[in-house]
Amino acid sequence: MGTNTQDYSERTLVFGISANWMTYLIFWILGFSILWAGLKLFDDEAVLIVSLMVGAAMVLAGLLSAPTPLQIGIEVILILSMFHICMECVQRGDRA
Repeated sequence: MGTNTQDYSERTLVFGISANWMTYLIFWILGFSILWAGLKLFDDEAVLIVSLMVGAAMVLAGLLSAPTPLQIGIEVILILSMFHICMECVQRGDRA
C-alpha cells in the first residue's frame, strides 16, 4: 500500500546497466581502447572490422549515457569540426 518515491531519472538503462555518473566514462574507456587495439594490433581484416564496430558501439553507448550538457557540448564540437572539414573539401575542389 505504500508508494515508491524513488527518483526514476537515475535508473536509465544502457545495455541493461544502470547509468550513473561514471558509466559513460567506463564505456568511453572501453570503446576507445577497443578502437586503438583494432587499429594498432590486428592485421586480419575481419577482426579489424569487428573490433572497430564494437569499439564504435561502446563509444556511442558512452555518449548516450552521458549527461545532457556533455552530449550537447560534444555535438557542437562535432558539428564545428565537420563544417571545417567540409570547407576544406570545398576549397580543394575549386581548382579553376
